[in-house]
Amino acid sequence: MSKTAEVINFVSKKEVICTAHDWKNMDREDAVKKECAARKKQKGLSPIAYRNVWNHIKLVTWEDDKCQR
Repeated sequence: MSKTAEVINFVSKKEVICTAHDWKNMDREDAVKKECAARKKQKGLSPIAYRNVWNHIKLVTWEDDKCQR
């Protein structure tokens, strides 16, 4: 056998480690892990969300006549 034939046979015998679908799933899993890690780093509400929550609480409690008596 010639050297090129050995190289061609060697390349054709390689096993496929994962398919394209598996590769895409691994990329998605990595993206989800990064997103979750970023969410865990954020503690509490953002200033705007915090303000909105308290504004809603004020509206609900002050509109009720029972709270004002």
